Order: sequence, then structure tokens, then C-alpha cells
Amino acid sequence: MTVTAWYGSVYFYQDIDFRGDLYPLDISETQKCFNMQCFDDKVSSAKWVGLPRAGQIHGKSHIAFYTSKDCVGPHIHLPTDAFINGKRDNFPTNLRKYAMNDKLSSFMIWETSEKATNGITTTCKW
Repeated sequence: MTVTAWYGSVYFYQDIDFRGDLYPLDISETQKCFNMQCFDDKVSSAKWVGLPRAGQIHGKSHIAFYTSKDCVGPHIHLPTDAFINGKRDNFPTNLRKYAMNDKLSSFMIWETSEKATNGITTTCKW
């Protein structure tokens, strides 16, 4: 098995349409749960760059957003290539459409499965 190094960023916004306070996170691991302690229940839109696209979930990697810490409970997942509903770069501009507005508490990049095999961490930049 070949392991490829990567480095990506996920941008969380307090308001819809990528506006309001921004909480950027730089990541380089899949299968790791990130608890969003400092921006918990404040996210209304999100976008990302540099995440792995290939994976074992229908041939793609996914980004999963959870309403509970530790990446458990209700969640949504979207392909990291952001090709959603036949559109490229179709990032979630309004998480209300997914019943997730102001409810995100953790997230994870699924490359091989839905399990946090690389552990759980808490992110807080301030």
C-alpha cells in the first residue's frame, strides 16, 4: 500500500454564503476526528481545498460533519471533490439545507471508512 502525503484546509464560516467569522483549519490526516470546541454550533457554511479526492467510499473520500463531539451521532457527508448534484465546486453555502445550521461540533475526512482510526483531537486556535 502506498501512502501519499497531503495537506489541506477546511474553512468554516459563521454565516451563510461563506461570510461572517471564519474558522480555518489546516489538516493532513484522514480518519481523524476533529472536535470544534472554539467554533462549536456556530457554522453556517463551509468549503475546503487540498483534501484527498480518491477513497474507498464509492471511489471517493468524503468530509463528514457531525452534530456531536467525537464524530458520533447525526451527520452528513459530502464528497471532498465537491462534485455534488452534478455541479463542480458545489460547497455547502447554507447548512440549513442539510438541517445542520449552527449544529456542527466535529468533522472527519473519510478516506477508507467512517471510523476515526487515527484518533480524536480538539481544535482551538484561540
